[in-house]
Amino acid sequence: MEGMVKCSANYVPLTPISFLERSAIVYRDRISVAYGDIKYTWKETHERCVRLASVLAHLGISPGDVVAALAPNIPAMYELHFGVPMAGAVLCTLNVRHDSSMVSVLLKHSEAKLIFVDYQCLPIAQGALEIFSERKTKLPLLVLIPECGQPAAISSPRILEYESLLKKGKLDFEVRRPRDEWDPISLNYTSGTTSSPKGVIYSHRGAYLNSLAAALLNDMSAMPVYLWCVPMFHCNGWCLTWAVAAQGGTNVCQRYVTAKDIFENIAQHKVTHMSGAPTVLNMIINAPASEKRPLPGKVAVMTGGAPPPSHVLFKMEELGFHVTHSYGLTETYGPGTVRTWKPEWASLTPEGQAKIKSRQGVQHIGLEGLDIKDPVTMKSVPADAKTMGEVMFRGNTVMNGYLKNLEATKDAFSGGWFRSGDLGVKHPDGYIELKDRSKDIIISGGENISSIEVESVLFSHPAVLEAAIVGRPDDYWGETPCAFVKLKEGCNANAEELIKFCRDHLPHYMTPRTVVFQELPKTSTGKVQKYVLKEKAKAMGSISKGKTTSKIPDVQAQQEHERKTFLSEHDASSVVFGLVDQSSDKSLLGTVKSLKPTIVLRSWDQKMEKKIAIIGAGISGLLACKHILEKGFSPIVFEARSGIGGVWSQTIESTKLQIPKKMYQFSDFAWPPSVTETFPDDEQVLEYIKAYAVHFNILPRIRFNCKVTCIDYVKPGNEDFPSWDLWGGTGWPFSPTGRWNVTVQDARDPTAPVEVYQLDFVILCIGKYSDLPNIPDFPLNSGPEVFNGKVLHSMDYAAMANDCAAELVTNKRVTIIGFQKSAVDIATEVADRNGVDHPCTLIFRTVHWIVPDYFISLTFKSLNRFTGFMVHKPGQGFFIWLLVILLSPLLWIFSKLVEAYLKRKQPLKKYNMVPEHGFLKQISSCMLTVLPANFYDKVEEGSLVLKKSQSFNFCKNGLVVDSEETPIATDIVIFATGYKGDEKLKNIFKSSCFQKCITESLAPFYRECIHPQIPQLAILGYADSPAFLYTTEMRSKWLAHFLAGKFKLPTIGEMEADVKKWEKCMKYYANESYKRSCISVLLQIYCNDQICKDMGFNPRRKKWLLAELFAPYCPDDYKYLCWEM
Repeated sequence: MEGMVKCSANYVPLTPISFLERSAIVYRDRISVAYGDIKYTWKETHERCVRLASVLAHLGISPGDVVAALAPNIPAMYELHFGVPMAGAVLCTLNVRHDSSMVSVLLKHSEAKLIFVDYQCLPIAQGALEIFSERKTKLPLLVLIPECGQPAAISSPRILEYESLLKKGKLDFEVRRPRDEWDPISLNYTSGTTSSPKGVIYSHRGAYLNSLAAALLNDMSAMPVYLWCVPMFHCNGWCLTWAVAAQGGTNVCQRYVTAKDIFENIAQHKVTHMSGAPTVLNMIINAPASEKRPLPGKVAVMTGGAPPPSHVLFKMEELGFHVTHSYGLTETYGPGTVRTWKPEWASLTPEGQAKIKSRQGVQHIGLEGLDIKDPVTMKSVPADAKTMGEVMFRGNTVMNGYLKNLEATKDAFSGGWFRSGDLGVKHPDGYIELKDRSKDIIISGGENISSIEVESVLFSHPAVLEAAIVGRPDDYWGETPCAFVKLKEGCNANAEELIKFCRDHLPHYMTPRTVVFQELPKTSTGKVQKYVLKEKAKAMGSISKGKTTSKIPDVQAQQEHERKTFLSEHDASSVVFGLVDQSSDKSLLGTVKSLKPTIVLRSWDQKMEKKIAIIGAGISGLLACKHILEKGFSPIVFEARSGIGGVWSQTIESTKLQIPKKMYQFSDFAWPPSVTETFPDDEQVLEYIKAYAVHFNILPRIRFNCKVTCIDYVKPGNEDFPSWDLWGGTGWPFSPTGRWNVTVQDARDPTAPVEVYQLDFVILCIGKYSDLPNIPDFPLNSGPEVFNGKVLHSMDYAAMANDCAAELVTNKRVTIIGFQKSAVDIATEVADRNGVDHPCTLIFRTVHWIVPDYFISLTFKSLNRFTGFMVHKPGQGFFIWLLVILLSPLLWIFSKLVEAYLKRKQPLKKYNMVPEHGFLKQISSCMLTVLPANFYDKVEEGSLVLKKSQSFNFCKNGLVVDSEETPIATDIVIFATGYKGDEKLKNIFKSSCFQKCITESLAPFYRECIHPQIPQLAILGYADSPAFLYTTEMRSKWLAHFLAGKFKLPTIGEMEADVKKWEKCMKYYANESYKRSCISVLLQIYCNDQICKDMGFNPRRKKWLLAELFAPYCPDDYKYLCWEM
């Protein structure tokens, strides 16, 4: 029309950047981002994003360049959604679950000039860049994102640091707004296929409109509080990264999505909105009561993907959540539809409401068209809820196209609509409902899995003729991949082999969990009838029955179901799982002959992978499993208890780490930001361990409530293995003839049939500090039998629930026996609870140095190579011997200074608590104990009484100590006298020969985990060390390399000579307090040097000479050890 003028006054390209700019003015002082203790206002977030854009421009990022990000839901990831577009660049967010190979492919395809990487994802990114470098292509710059508020450990001058870059940014930078609102703002990959990755291009206009639509369909009014459960790398967080900014809300970020964190964040921040896949909803409703918290108000939840089961929706509503179901694809910016609720539906039955809630609904306000059409004629199907057609979209919130794939883009847009590939029906009210997916995408835990990609991997297996992948329903994950396979004529392969093959070539979440061997049903044209296979997979039911815990899928119910099903289907006299044919292995049948009735499962297939068992699911068992899995093995883990964590699963209420968390940390899995304490408590440690097991997918390998009662080594004929020169006869981990028979008993039902497994290698991770308590012997009529009160061991006390333990000791006269860590902790806890009215008595024979926690931190900071030069080492040369002679006085001086300091700071002389031995001897014996808070204050006030005595006896009303005539009146006696670790280890062996190997020699094990005379077996978690997790992880890596055939063990004679040298060296410092299981902190670096050399790695982990000499060594120094291969 005449008079119209298009100019900057009436036309500005739409962009989500404007949301941030507006909120920085309107909501400038309101919280924009909350993450643990870190909080930013909208003004601060805007400034940080401007600085980020300025830095990107300074680094040479031009408009249209791609900037990648590999990070979870942390503040930096949120800032990148604005900072990158403000530099005119295109943000490409990558899935943190991808492996290095996949990340490398996507970096190459996107031509990313720079990649931002969270510190936990650094190994993946570095592996990707290493692969990338082989192609002789210019590598993208790498910017490391450290944990908020913590310094970054930069290991290479090529790596830049996020916060340092922001400080260099300029606030006067002129934001590069899009010239055309159709310009790209982000790039999101769909299937992640390595052959033809499909990069979906989003525009500024589409992102702007879909963000407003997302706010509307989530009923977001001004200033919402949004909890991030949907990954920001998924469709830019369903465009809610920008939507929350549009409404001036608060983004509550969380690195890990757990039920406990969700409830705590909702309560702490008064969350109003959140989103999540159905797996998140299932996690919430099945959270333990101890983790659930009342909601401060109604919480709106948007869920997508497969419709959640009706019972999940009911439970969510009961808890106070209001769930809205949406549907969309990466190509539609995430949610494209909404199931808008109508008031008249409220009168329907619950079943009727559930049916409506499971529909995908209608298009949201930002989408122009949604229809079900015949894909050939492009005519709309009747709205009869029966006629199926293809779901199609049209509007401004449909992608621009696929990056570098014009043909795929044209195909997707043919007919003037975007073809989703999903099949559905239209109801009379216009609401659509999905019925099938013609693209056969499997949605597992919110992840899209391409069946074509998995099939292509299976087709590459030499034994596979045909393969088809469909989704098998799963109560926990929604769906899991199920493979239907036909083998080539004359070829053999089993399910485990094919699953392992897929795990070696695909990200683990894409690997089939079920394999069915059969003829594939086909049409007359030869096309596989997948709908037939889907029905068969559906009939199988869920794999994850009983997976109901919030953090760790509960695999016990499924294992029990499988066991009962098997026992009911077989009527035989003996069982051996995965093992041997009863007619071919007489030694195995001899082993089980004296056992309770068992069943033979199947014959041993020589082509199957090597069978490895790990006994125990404490820290050492989890570490062993993780590193062995990475080498391509499929170990089975037997755990006698119902959960993981080992000793950390049963602790007293006041238990804390004795060492700084930095030294008690998995090298490739950092502590969560919510743990701010230097010495975390027992609950924090256990949650950290559980998170590690979940992150590395260890839980499916564990058989809970399976107690190993006996292991027996069997070999053919009368071979005399003690005469071997080489360990196991070969020096390699696996023997061509020998096997271990492992007998397993149901820990809950001693009358149940036992199971016997035959295995190639066994890893004992049973630990020293559990199960077999050390209680002193007493003369006749002088022991607990004459005492009228209650007697228990600290193990029993720690196993009690905190409230039960408190009830047991409250207002009781309690006496504790012992002076190690558990003794002083329990005594302090009881004294704190009962006060002076019922004082707690601590009886001990030997006094040890007890140090404050800050002193432990100082000690570990001093553990460097220079300190190592003050200590004699096994097999040292003359020069090192001379250097130790010259420097060892410094160590003696240090020890004396510590003793003088402790005597001055603690009332040791006043209470006759000065140890007779030196501090150096104690730390050389692994007996370092942390002083509980206010320990001597309680002694001073009288709530804790110290009694030093060489012996004592029980009497009717208490205890008689050797130095006093009057008995100590007491109601409860708790023995905190340790455990019989060697006897526990000995008892698991059936062979008396192996039992003698354990008990008749005090020499340490080779590399602290291999006994020279016991073949095909390793012992982890047995060695003492203040930095237990750290030392165990190093030995787990060493063992995994050994199992993978990376090196060979020395001869038995050489190993025995080596351990004798270690014994002599350690006795030099520990004297009569020597324990073979002790790894002295003074020799820790030297121990790790030997491990690194065995594996072929450089033991020098620092960059510069001064750092190598004087900087402390910690787990981070060995973080990338396995990446050096």
